Amino acid sequence: MPSGTVYCDGSIFFAGLSGASLYEAVLSATKVIEVKRHLQREFKRLRTAVAGPDGYLYILTNNRDGRGNAAPDDDIIIRINPGRGFVKSVLLVSFSNPTLKPLY
Repeated sequence: MPSGTVYCDGSIFFAGLSGASLYEAVLSATKVIEVKRHLQREFKRLRTAVAGPDGYLYILTNNRDGRGNAAPDDDIIIRINPGRGFVKSVLLVSFSNPTLKPLY
C-alpha cells in the first residue's frame, strides 16, 4: 500500500512500507511511462514522502513502531534532490532531542 504521495518534476513519488522503497511513477502527458524503485531496503520501512519548499523530497522512515528490533536511531528523515541524480543526505531525528543533524 503506497503512503505519502507527492508530485515532483513530472513524476509521482510514493513511499512503500512493506516494500521498504521509494517508488517513482514517471508521467507523460496522459499515462505512466515507467515505475522506478529507489532506496530499496536501504533504510527499512519508508512511511511518507513530502516535497519541501527547497525543491527536495523528504522521506520519513517508520521503524520504531514496535515491529522488529528497532535501534534508537532507526527513524530518520532522508532528504533527496530528485533533479540531480537522486543525491541524498540523511538527517537523524532523535526523539529525546528533536534537533536535526546530518547522519551522512
